[in-house]
Amino acid sequence: MDKLPLVSEFIEALELLQFPDVAFKNWCESMREALNNQKSVDVRKLYADGVRQLFGGQGRDLALSSGGGIVHRHFSDVVKKKVTDAFGIEGSKLVKMDAKKFGSECQVILKSYKSLEPTALKDLSPWLSRFSALDRDNKIEIPGQYNGRSKPMPEYHVNIFGFEESVLVLKSMQRPCRITIRGDDEKEHRFLVKTGEDLRQDDRIERLFGAMNALFTADPSCRAKHLQLVTYGVVPLTTRVGLIEWLDGTVVLKDFQRRGLDESSQGNLARCSRSFGLWSTEDYAKAYKEPSQAVSRFGRCVRQVSRESLSKALLGLSSCPEAFFALRSRFVLSHATLCVAHWVLGVGDRHLGNFLVSTNTGLEIGIDFGYAFGLTAQASREFSLMPFRLSPQYLGLLEPLGKEGPLASAMQDALRALRAGAESILDVLDVFVQEPTVDWMVRAFSLYFSAWAREVSLDWFPRQKVSIVRQKLEGGHPSYILRQVVTLCQFISSSFFSRDELKLRKTNQPDFAKTAYYLLQVDCLLEQATDPAILGLTWTGWEPWL
Repeated sequence: MDKLPLVSEFIEALELLQFPDVAFKNWCESMREALNNQKSVDVRKLYADGVRQLFGGQGRDLALSSGGGIVHRHFSDVVKKKVTDAFGIEGSKLVKMDAKKFGSECQVILKSYKSLEPTALKDLSPWLSRFSALDRDNKIEIPGQYNGRSKPMPEYHVNIFGFEESVLVLKSMQRPCRITIRGDDEKEHRFLVKTGEDLRQDDRIERLFGAMNALFTADPSCRAKHLQLVTYGVVPLTTRVGLIEWLDGTVVLKDFQRRGLDESSQGNLARCSRSFGLWSTEDYAKAYKEPSQAVSRFGRCVRQVSRESLSKALLGLSSCPEAFFALRSRFVLSHATLCVAHWVLGVGDRHLGNFLVSTNTGLEIGIDFGYAFGLTAQASREFSLMPFRLSPQYLGLLEPLGKEGPLASAMQDALRALRAGAESILDVLDVFVQEPTVDWMVRAFSLYFSAWAREVSLDWFPRQKVSIVRQKLEGGHPSYILRQVVTLCQFISSSFFSRDELKLRKTNQPDFAKTAYYLLQVDCLLEQATDPAILGLTWTGWEPWL
């Protein structure tokens, strides 16, 4: 990047689209983990790097050292002195501070800060707002024009002319921003800027989806049913910032479902969240000791919400009954394909905000793959045991045939095609072993420093993930694989349940103990995904009753 100063400035300007309080929370979490590992040298260095990134300094090339947007200046004015008072000059007080005390100080600082909402791009990143290709001798290509499938032809690539001043902030935990790039092709190109994350995993999963699509196209049954995964561009620029192609004509599944809910069901949603009550590790520990109550609680929530929301929402897009049946068929088949792909790759965290629905075609699209390859069960306190999302609203859409109808048939075809082409998928997966992402290395270090895994080498973590995918593609029993994943979970202890007591389905069939025919694999997965005993013990934010 040193040889491309304009590109370096562009990337640094994109990093400023991360809200400073979000960056501060992420930094606090990194510091807490470092303090837990009791590595004082690393803690002081991490502190210095964090302060420089948050408040600017001599090591900052462009943005904050020359004055960031009003949002960053406000954060610096309110928080910088409080950080110095709490942790000392250059972190001198950290030597006598444990992780719990550090976390408490961070919470006090955050409570004293109220974030400003940007009204324009300049409020976050003045460099992007001021940029004009007319003022520059060099050009910046719009990212994402190299696909790796053909020889690049840069002379035909679109360059950045400028940026639209409007910016859309999404209402999610990380608050990513959507920006609009004006290209020299006289068109607008929209991207979601993700900061503080290593998007290489999302990029690689999209490439894996591309490899799966090739297998679906080559399979006659999948081709006849038009089984395909909707993919989109992901451009990791550094390990901290990247761009995601914005899909126009889509709506988040959570908002789409609410279009089909009546006033009574809408009012019951908040009551369901309060009564379900599974938010913390302590809540889980209590719920696992009383599984029958969890099932009853789940059943009450399901009964309070109409199961026809997806049907009514799709009906709202339809001009006639024939259009409704076509949209419903597309939605069901796309969901079936997603279910298989997500299970094979261990994609978790499938709450309602991690799906999109195309209002033009009715196709469902999966997004945000930060938790994949079983990381939801192993590294998240919001762990879940279901293989994919097949909650009551989906089952309502599948009536009268139910889950054993077109959904199961499409899943069987998709899984059979993937198992037949397993080697091509595993070849793509090899890149995770050769070049692990930042998140994977963080998890590997976390496991390495845990008491039970102290003897494990760091490269074991990515190899173990690939091994689980291989087991699935070779016909591994879904419940045995689930038990293997849960065994590695850092947050599920014996106080929850004995891992040996994890319910195993279909084990009475001799040939199904270790490997399974793809039809039986799908049967087992459908049973797990709709089991009230599993859905009743799911994180409240997943909203399993919808």
